[in-house]
Amino acid sequence: RNKIEEFCIDAIKPSSSGTSYNQLFAPQPQHIIRIAMAFGFKRARLRYAYMLLRGKDFETEEFSEDLQKDNFRILSTVLDKVLNLNNWHEFINCVLSAGYISNELILAENNLVYTYMMFLIGKYYYGITNKHVLRKCISRWYYMVAVSAYYSTSTETKVQADLNDLKAIEGEEGFLKFIDDRIESVFTNDYFSITLPNHMETSSPNSPAWKAYCAAHVLLDVKALFSNVLVKNLFGPGSSGSRSAVEKHHLFPKAYLSKIGFNTDRERNQIANFEYIEWSDNMEISDDAPSVYWPQMVSGLSEDDLGQIEQYHAIPRGWENMEYLEFLDKRRKLMAEIIRKGFDRLK
Repeated sequence: RNKIEEFCIDAIKPSSSGTSYNQLFAPQPQHIIRIAMAFGFKRARLRYAYMLLRGKDFETEEFSEDLQKDNFRILSTVLDKVLNLNNWHEFINCVLSAGYISNELILAENNLVYTYMMFLIGKYYYGITNKHVLRKCISRWYYMVAVSAYYSTSTETKVQADLNDLKAIEGEEGFLKFIDDRIESVFTNDYFSITLPNHMETSSPNSPAWKAYCAAHVLLDVKALFSNVLVKNLFGPGSSGSRSAVEKHHLFPKAYLSKIGFNTDRERNQIANFEYIEWSDNMEISDDAPSVYWPQMVSGLSEDDLGQIEQYHAIPRGWENMEYLEFLDKRRKLMAEIIRKGFDRLK
């Protein structure tokens, strides 16, 4: 218990090295127990942890002091691996490599908890000792679970199903194929062309699709709109002053939308109406109509440069003169393609 609690406390205490501190995740003791139970005992349901550590035999339904001691010995061995700082930081690097470089982009802690479980399973049960192979595999897995909210519903049931299916898998190649097959079952062509754009029809600031779009910009080395600064540098630690270095800009400004009859935040704050830009540019644009500010902001750009902006910021050509709802529909599809490009970069 002391080891678990110390690990969790250190995760939020800035340190140059030698602790669990990181920029993404502040684990709680229950997270560590979940990881240990799933990794060490192949049990996704937290309620089994108490039973196991009391020495319950699930076949006979009886409790045994000898079994209790055995399970504590297993837990001790498992925790040495879960709390190993080299494992922990290599896992964090997997998430960073997936484009999720800031806690602002992390929505669901379960995504981190159960991706770490997969990391440990791949390393210790399937013998993936090449850190580059394992990092590539786990980065792709994290990207998929974050984009699709894989663990958002029936979490324990889904994790247990994965654990059960892994029992029939053998060797490094088998594990890597298992990961590929699971990802491909989610990331179908229809997912990117239909399902993901539909999920973007929301004004929720905590949309997995929006966070994935930002992560894809990190992976693709995209510059912030109207800027020479890479998006990933604006999300980095220490990049902000009294205002955030990067802000969400309404492509169709809120005040302008109100003037043309869109009066609710649900209409005006659609995620397809947002793009990250530097705060100084956001101030300059103010509440002007797109047909007014867009030509001014891109004035002097070559056709190639304008095309790059439109491509990587998912902006349809001629958007400044489109009807708002038409623009949203077209942009959702383009944003989904950027998320797909981000995943392709991981491949």
